[in-house]
Amino acid sequence: SINYIFFYTAHGMKSLDKSVSSAYKVLMKKGKLVILVFDNYVKKHFICHNLKKKGIFPKVFQKFDNGRFKEISKYSKSIIDWENFFKKKGFSIVKRTEGLSGIAWKFYDVQTRPILKYLIIFFNFLPDNLRVLFKFIWMISIYPFLFLFFILFSNIFFNSNRNCYHVFELKK
Repeated sequence: SINYIFFYTAHGMKSLDKSVSSAYKVLMKKGKLVILVFDNYVKKHFICHNLKKKGIFPKVFQKFDNGRFKEISKYSKSIIDWENFFKKKGFSIVKRTEGLSGIAWKFYDVQTRPILKYLIIFFNFLPDNLRVLFKFIWMISIYPFLFLFFILFSNIFFNSNRNCYHVFELKK
């Protein structure tokens, strides 16, 4: 038995229902599950998917989206639906935290799709030592801006009810 589990939902998960049930089974009595889940609000903020829907270079933006909208939409619910889902699974809700505004999600969606994909391809052509050096330079130069951006648009300071994800702390 396990006392503590952390789930970062989506990205290849075949069945959230089965995964949460399995987590419940292996948790010790009073064990905790911390899980990041998406709110329905996130669906409005997939730039590549929305541009594809509007007919703006649909094949290009469908490729950039790469099925991400469809995948995350399967794991997007309202707060009430998530609370009911976890209660049906036998969990009690200890705490819920919100985060990430729609603006931050749009930025995240764009930088993880079209930009970073090609950056990764570029890095993979480099010899190992040079690859590490370029990645290090990239991280040192870009991460302070990303950190600041996500702090400012994470809804931590503005307490918005428009959040792209929720983090639930659940107890068995």
